[in-house]
Amino acid sequence: MAEQKKSSGALIGLGVIMIILGLLAIAMPIGTTFAITFILGWLLLFGGIIQLIYAFTSKSLGGFALKILLAIISIIIGIFMLANPIPALLTLTVLLTAFLIVGGIFAIIGAFAVQQGRGIMVFGGFMSLLLGILIWSQMPISSMWVIGLLVGLNILFSGFTMLATELSWR
Repeated sequence: MAEQKKSSGALIGLGVIMIILGLLAIAMPIGTTFAITFILGWLLLFGGIIQLIYAFTSKSLGGFALKILLAIISIIIGIFMLANPIPALLTLTVLLTAFLIVGGIFAIIGAFAVQQGRGIMVFGGFMSLLLGILIWSQMPISSMWVIGLLVGLNILFSGFTMLATELSWR
């Protein structure tokens, strides 16, 4: 029982930290967007280097050319993102916007194939579609802040969810 209280106290603390981090990301969406772009660029660069090393050191030579190709693509994209953050932001925002619009359309269409929950599925699909259209209508300016804002909102809501879940267990 004492261990459970300690655990829930730690999780409440983590929830509060996530809420604070989410609020900071929302308050500084441009900085958050650039930070995410740089982190993703470094991850792709180092991941590509590791893939390249793996391709040359793996015992099985099956798919060697594909491993090399994927490693090189990852390295090139990582370097591009680090050297050209603004075009990288634009590209990421276009991909996000396409995801929201296409996902919204499919959710709306898919809602008509189910009996239960159709209304909420149509609503969710419509909101996704609307969000994608709103982001697209503000391009290229939205590429500077939208990713940071959405990540901040996700962190914020995750923190609230964690906090609410832990408090409901008490």
